[in-house]
Amino acid sequence: MGGSAFLIYGDIDPTLLERREIKPYFFQKLFGIKNYVSPKETNVGNNRSIIDIDQPCFEKCIDMFHDFLNRYISQPHSATIQFLEYLKIKTMTVFLRGEKSQEKTEWYVQFSFSGCAGLGEVSAELGTHWVEKWLSLERKSLSEFFSQNGFHISENQPAYDDSAFIPFEKYGYAKIQNSAIMDPEYEGSRYFELDQSFLEGLGNEDVQKMEKWDQQYRNYFDSKKCCCQICNKECFPLT
Repeated sequence: MGGSAFLIYGDIDPTLLERREIKPYFFQKLFGIKNYVSPKETNVGNNRSIIDIDQPCFEKCIDMFHDFLNRYISQPHSATIQFLEYLKIKTMTVFLRGEKSQEKTEWYVQFSFSGCAGLGEVSAELGTHWVEKWLSLERKSLSEFFSQNGFHISENQPAYDDSAFIPFEKYGYAKIQNSAIMDPEYEGSRYFELDQSFLEGLGNEDVQKMEKWDQQYRNYFDSKKCCCQICNKECFPLT
């Protein structure tokens, strides 16, 4: 399946567990039909289940995320523009869910980014990286929005791996690997992972160029410091 997800944990208003009326769709409204939703519980084994709560207003989070990026990246460079193009194909979804066990139910809002059948895994991880920055930089406004709609963010959130990215002029963002790829038959950079969509159909010249990155940009691999346009506004796409 692939892709990447960022979870924000919290508690919900008990009323969200009840059958409730929500805004009708166009044809329901046209014919005077009311629209009701109830939580859906799916058994996932080992005495655990996932509860999905239909909360249509959470779809607004997608527009709010776009607004956040516009505020913090007023002049996107070429790598960021390629990520914004990825978002345009509706790769982001938002869910309100609970993971239920015999002991408790953990509630969370899940921001998911599609890996596009393996072609956009790095873009998906960049998406969750930027949602984490959004929560860090604008927690108050996010908390207010969720509270108004029945979800209350917990004070303590789990620590996430702080992935690091580096922009390239032609290939978009690359993820800086935690460790070098050791496969002797591997072609391309052993330090920087690109979306598969950029790798397909590359000629020998491009592959050789990527192999040289490991010498040219070794300092980025060693430092593991993120150079995305939110973490480092002074870092411009490499060639």
